[in-house]
Amino acid sequence: MIDLLLGIIFSSAYDELRLIYSIICNVRYNFMNPHKKETPTTQFYDGIQFAFKYFNKMLFDDTLPDVMLTLQRQKQVMGYFSPERWGSADGDKCHEIAINPSYVARSSVIEYMQTLVHEMTHLWQRCFGSPGRTCYHNKEWAKKMMSIGLMPTDSGKPGGKVTGDHMNDYPVKDGKFLRSCIRLIEDEKFALIWVDRFAKYSNYHVLSRDNYSAENFEWSELQIDYNTLEVLTSPMSEILGEAGMVEPIPIQSNAKTKFVCNGCAANAWGKATLNIRCGDCDLPMSGIPPTNNSRYTYM
Repeated sequence: MIDLLLGIIFSSAYDELRLIYSIICNVRYNFMNPHKKETPTTQFYDGIQFAFKYFNKMLFDDTLPDVMLTLQRQKQVMGYFSPERWGSADGDKCHEIAINPSYVARSSVIEYMQTLVHEMTHLWQRCFGSPGRTCYHNKEWAKKMMSIGLMPTDSGKPGGKVTGDHMNDYPVKDGKFLRSCIRLIEDEKFALIWVDRFAKYSNYHVLSRDNYSAENFEWSELQIDYNTLEVLTSPMSEILGEAGMVEPIPIQSNAKTKFVCNGCAANAWGKATLNIRCGDCDLPMSGIPPTNNSRYTYM
């Protein structure tokens, strides 16, 4: 069936990949859930729940407790972990791992999985280690991340600090995480079907096949086939294709402009359109546009 599809002439390689991946995902889901009512909610959460259980087994020796997986559109954050966020009528408590669909859909599949495993490492530390203060990623957390094949970095690129408040990460060459991702994509039980059509672009650094090659990384060492590689490194939006996505509208920043007196160097802050003068010097104050060095990070 796949060979037949590959023989059809498509307008581009991306159209071919998108169609094949979409068909595979739907066939997998329908085959594994023949009597299950197919709703968008169950289809989406079945995929992420399967990934959670899979990585729990492959990277954490199946030691992590079940969590409440949620979707949260928190600004500038790809995902976060919140301990004992949920409670039941029976008095039980449950941790939460949240994924931000506003950024995930424009990221690659492997970045999506990085987000999940990053937060699962916070869960591991909560259960078996000593978490740092709120939002701080300490040495214990960093060591665990490296042991499962993810390198922490505050800059989003190799060479960054491995601890800090806001951290990114990237896959280690031939590491456990990367190998697990490959096996997950090839697992017939795994499918990702739904993405946020209004998703925003993320600033993450991901080691795609191009810059892996630049670092003399040989994908052949992992015996990975071309289709799996394409699925791992292509944006989640490929499921719909760019025609199905809505181009994000730039949001005007609420940051205030800093004004500096040309005489005494006194400071004031306000809207960029203000015409401000220094009362002491009776001189105009010049506006300095705010800089934006923010990145989408994990918590």
